[in-house]
Amino acid sequence: SPSSADSAFANAIASSQDTSSTGQSSPQAGNHDGLLPIPDSHYVTMALDAGAQGVLAPYCETVDEVKEGGGAARWRPLKGALVRTVLEKGELPSEETRAYLEDRNKNNVCIIGIESVAAVNNLNKMIEVPGIDGIFVGPNDLRFQMREDDGTFPSAEEHEAMMQRVLATGKKTGTPVGLHVQTA
Repeated sequence: SPSSADSAFANAIASSQDTSSTGQSSPQAGNHDGLLPIPDSHYVTMALDAGAQGVLAPYCETVDEVKEGGGAARWRPLKGALVRTVLEKGELPSEETRAYLEDRNKNNVCIIGIESVAAVNNLNKMIEVPGIDGIFVGPNDLRFQMREDDGTFPSAEEHEAMMQRVLATGKKTGTPVGLHVQTA
């Protein structure tokens, strides 16, 4: 049977394809059964409070960026210095607070977006951040970011090797890896 992260990837893809009559994606149309791409921790908590089941933190390149999105998803409604203290030291005001927040946020999903060479190079460190449920690769963005200074794109083999590095990290850590694909 598929894991919850597998289901999250399927829901994210399905939700991103659904549109209302205005052409807006389903979360704006009131359907919160997928993942929302969220660039900022403040919006992570807002999306989860509005009913989203999880978030995709796009274009993560550093541990700090991953902590921001993952911390907001795992420890909401904590913000700022308090959530940083939880992430860096594991400290909360009390064990009751820890139990409450863990229960409140147990079903939240946080997936990090890998779309650059810097992200692939830092992935081993980023995936160590507690609360990351999956890795989502933007292959077109990654390929674009792999260009040489003169604008030359990488070969198919170089691009594939970079993608395989992400997959190997996912396998090594037991973290599901998904990737964006186009359909006709």
